[in-house]
Amino acid sequence: MKFKVTTSGSFYTKDEAEKLKSLGFTFGVNEYDEMRRPYLTGDYVEVEISTLEELISFSNYWGDIIVSDGKIEIYDDYRE
Repeated sequence: MKFKVTTSGSFYTKDEAEKLKSLGFTFGVNEYDEMRRPYLTGDYVEVEISTLEELISFSNYWGDIIVSDGKIEIYDDYRE
């Protein structure tokens, strides 16, 4: 099944940004504070996850996730 992946956070260190780039996220540079900020083309990237084991492996690598209705949010920051 294809999942649309988003993140909770907006600002990342260079190392965090490099890790997220492996999923297909793109980053621009915020001129105000020079932190990395993702600007997601189409608001998400897609991943193919076919089994529960693959989902668990994804979570083990990326940390806490929220899964709902064909969407996965990488819970890497506070959200309301």
